[in-house]
Amino acid sequence: MTWPWYSEACRAAVNQLLQTGGGLSAYRSSPQHSVGPREDSWVYRLEALAETLTGIHHAVACNSGTMALIAGLRALDLPRGSRIVTSPYTFSATVAAIIHAELQPMFGDVDPITYTLDPRVAPVGDCYMPVDLFGLRASRDFPGRVVADSCQAADPGFTLSPALWATWSFNGHKNVPAGEAGMLLTNRNDLADRARLFISHGENWREPRVGMNGRLNELTACVAYYGLKELGARNAERRRMASNLGQELLNRYDPRIIPLAEEHISNHALYVYPFRVRHDVDRAAYVARLNGAGLTATEGYIRPPLHKYPAFERFQVGPLPIVEELSTQSLVLLPDLQPGYPVPMSAVAQLMVEALDGTPSIQVAPGEDVTWV
Repeated sequence: MTWPWYSEACRAAVNQLLQTGGGLSAYRSSPQHSVGPREDSWVYRLEALAETLTGIHHAVACNSGTMALIAGLRALDLPRGSRIVTSPYTFSATVAAIIHAELQPMFGDVDPITYTLDPRVAPVGDCYMPVDLFGLRASRDFPGRVVADSCQAADPGFTLSPALWATWSFNGHKNVPAGEAGMLLTNRNDLADRARLFISHGENWREPRVGMNGRLNELTACVAYYGLKELGARNAERRRMASNLGQELLNRYDPRIIPLAEEHISNHALYVYPFRVRHDVDRAAYVARLNGAGLTATEGYIRPPLHKYPAFERFQVGPLPIVEELSTQSLVLLPDLQPGYPVPMSAVAQLMVEALDGTPSIQVAPGEDVTWV
């Protein structure tokens, strides 16, 4: 069974929602009602489930993780042009959201172990927005207000403090695969209220403000609800697979492979499995051999990193040596190690080690047995 996959309960609920007809919007549009979703809606149930699982006071469902970022930044009510420090080693939506909120991105370098914004070398800003890349929780230890792009880190054990808010994505290939959806999580009443107002066109029927349509529809909310219900078990499986792979690599120790450390597996969401290869390894050739043997692998994440693109290069304010090194030399991702992956980690580890020096003696194919060649 390949990822993503959906439970029978989810399929039944979606079918019932389609068969019963009626509106697929969770929101009422009249002066008598608030900007939040109806209490009998799937959007309301999704938000309530997230609040229950995490213990965070407010979950605001949005139509994408990007919209959750924009709404959260708008809710801060910062002066136009305020400096938001973040990482250039992330998806472009992180930085685009800052720009859409009429704020100023500033790039800082990342930690070589967690691949996330490094507070030791971060430039001084008005707000810091670390990214929990690959589901690895970034440091929140910055000298000022902190918010978190946690779009790759949805997990029932997620903790917010000291961040003012964090965001999740329920994109079709995230840990909660719902097509396109997202969520803003905060303990602040005022931030939740402003975010809800923003994603509802800024319309409160008394004093309209500038906003957007960032509301989530019922069909997607239903899928996300069941994905969130199953998230704890699925993330536990991700952690188990990563831990087993690390042990298998240790059993076949080769210093040219630097696996994910065990302390970065427990209590992390692990959206994908990242590892590094030593500088004397030809990464492109190595990744080609992994792919040729059936193990999907990519050279790093964003290539080149965002500060190399014309749209974002002006936001670099200092050297970014770790980002450059990860992007061009060492980092490798295994995106297919998801719940339901049928290949044993012993075979994956053997393939990873053998591919360092040539064509592996085995081939793997999801859904099929290991083939010896």
